[in-house]
Amino acid sequence: MKKRQLFTILNFVILASLDNAALAILPASTTLMVFKLQAPEYVFIFIFMLTTLVTVITSFFWGYRGDQVSRKKLLFYGTIIWSVMIFCTGFSWNWMMLLVFHVGAGIGLGCIASVGFSIILDYISPKKRGLAMSLWGVSQGIGSAIGYMLAFLLDPMWNLPFIILALITFGFILTYPITQDPERGATEEELKDLREKGFQYGYTIKASDLKVILKAKTNIWIICEAFFSQMFWGALQLLPAVFTWRFLSEGVEFSMALDGGKVVAGLFEIGAAGTLLFGFLGDVMFKKTLRGRPIICALGTLAGVPLFITALLLPFNPFLVTIITLSILAALFMSAEDPNDLAMIAEVNLPEHRGTLFGMMNAISGYIPDHHGRVLHPVNVDDTRRLQARQIHPRKTCTH
Repeated sequence: MKKRQLFTILNFVILASLDNAALAILPASTTLMVFKLQAPEYVFIFIFMLTTLVTVITSFFWGYRGDQVSRKKLLFYGTIIWSVMIFCTGFSWNWMMLLVFHVGAGIGLGCIASVGFSIILDYISPKKRGLAMSLWGVSQGIGSAIGYMLAFLLDPMWNLPFIILALITFGFILTYPITQDPERGATEEELKDLREKGFQYGYTIKASDLKVILKAKTNIWIICEAFFSQMFWGALQLLPAVFTWRFLSEGVEFSMALDGGKVVAGLFEIGAAGTLLFGFLGDVMFKKTLRGRPIICALGTLAGVPLFITALLLPFNPFLVTIITLSILAALFMSAEDPNDLAMIAEVNLPEHRGTLFGMMNAISGYIPDHHGRVLHPVNVDDTRRLQARQIHPRKTCTH
């Protein structure tokens, strides 16, 4: 891989991480904003939810447009929009201004995930996409942690994290001229011989292609499981309350039960590091069979769900250590789904369809890609590597 290509990948991965940091600051600073902006807590919860909704819905339109035109330009425009809006958020005088600026940032944030995802796929060979998607997902989890950390370290200056994050992003905007927009399907084996003969893959998405995308059975399963799995991962936000209640039922003092509930629930996230392992294993299995990735997803889910249910049902006394261990293992196994799911999007869709499908999945499910693990779905081998079945008529751009 050339240095410019590596720089481009790192640039877009970091930007995707920063946009998750932007989404994390508001919920982390809500309590302080209640005091500073003189508004009830539910107002800021509503603003966060509305921003998330705008982000996931607009990601479809960004993804579709990215499958038609230069993705590098779209990322530039999207980054400008969300960074300027986040910067202005830091200067809000009241909750109405915060609403306008933060929701406005959501429009630009929708671009980073779907368009950036499409670009990264065209830089990574099919045999390494599981691990690449693992690193991409982990980086966004790190971004969320950075957002929370900024809010914590800069307390009580609620607005400073927004301003600092925007300034950091402006720095990355200055590097855009150095980045490179890859050709669609640049790493596809099916197009390798054509490229060596001087041909270029010139297809872009058309409105009629949406029917083609939705006819692929694997795509339907990916969208459906993403929808239902987001309910599951959303329910996990209640884990601190669940474990706190269980501590209280064991007679633990309230403040200790509250802290203990947060700690035990937080340990569940440690296992999400398994996304790297299972992304790698998915790549290994993919080389052996087209069903390799769904097999890894199935085994991870079938192992993780019973462990998680057991951890919830066991009494704390005397099984606290066991509960913590089971929670970590459950998250470890269930993290197998995310990287292999994202890699499968590339395996069953043409290069000019991938950003659109990812954006569609976001819009329907509210999918934010720093979550790890989802539910079981099958794969249709007939959908896999659709380039093999396509009658390709590339545009010749040069001769040898």
